[in-house]
Amino acid sequence: HLVVPSNGLYLVYSQVLFKGRGCSSFLVLTHTVGRFATSYPEKVNLLSAIKSPCQKEIPEGPELKPWYEPIYLGGVFQLEKGDRLSAEVNLPQYLDFAEAGQ
Repeated sequence: HLVVPSNGLYLVYSQVLFKGRGCSSFLVLTHTVGRFATSYPEKVNLLSAIKSPCQKEIPEGPELKPWYEPIYLGGVFQLEKGDRLSAEVNLPQYLDFAEAGQ
């Protein structure tokens, strides 16, 4: 979680890169940024995206062509001191951590 240090407007930006080999027609990738507000008891999603890297079904396997699918999310929000932000994905096994800083 990222904790907001003071009240104000914030640019919230998140990027993830998914990678894999082969495709399943049911492969759907999601990325969400949520807010746990000090003034509200439940998490609220601020940003979300859904993507599929597959245009057609290709069996998975080691000899198949790799795919890469980035998701970028961003927006400006009024946040309060103590709010917590979290980034979540539905299939973390496809995340690519090869680049520095990810």
